[in-house]
Amino acid sequence: MPTFSTLPASYATVDDVLDLCTRIGSISTVTSAHVRRMIGMAQADVDAKLAKKYDLPFTSEVPFLTVLTANLAVYYSTRKHFTREKSNKSDWVDSYKIEAERLLQQLLENQVELIDTGGTVIDPSDSEGPSSNTEDYIPTFSELPFTEHEVDEDKLTDKRNEQTL
Repeated sequence: MPTFSTLPASYATVDDVLDLCTRIGSISTVTSAHVRRMIGMAQADVDAKLAKKYDLPFTSEVPFLTVLTANLAVYYSTRKHFTREKSNKSDWVDSYKIEAERLLQQLLENQVELIDTGGTVIDPSDSEGPSSNTEDYIPTFSELPFTEHEVDEDKLTDKRNEQTL
C-alpha cells in the first residue's frame, strides 16, 4: 500500500500551492516535501471522487484539477498549523477546503466540464460501472424467509434455452 509520500502528485505542483497561499512559505516546519505529500493526498481524494465518472488517470493536463487539488493541498498543509483545536478554528484555512468542495460538486453535478490545456473537453467515461447478466430478472433472494424465495420463470426459461443450444 502506498504511503502519502509516494502518491503521485501530477495535478498540482508545490509552486501552485505556494502561489495560492503565500503564508505556507512562512511556516518554518513546512517543507517542499511536506507540500508534495499534501498534494498527493489531495489528488488521491479528488481521484476517489472522480473515479466513478472518468477514466483515470488523465492523459493530459487539466487546469481545473490543478485549482481543485491546489486548494485541497493548501487546506491539508495549513490546517494543523493554524487550527490545532476546535476552539481555534480558522475560517481562512477552511475556505480552501470549501472552495475545493464547491468546485468538485460543480464537476460531479455536470455544471462544469473538464477541459485540458489543449482546449479539448474530457468526456465522462462510457462505463456505467459493473453490471450483471441477471439484472433483467427478478432477484431470487430477498428479505423474505428462504422458504418463500422464488426463481424468476424467465430466468429459468433462458437457462433451459442456453442448455439446448
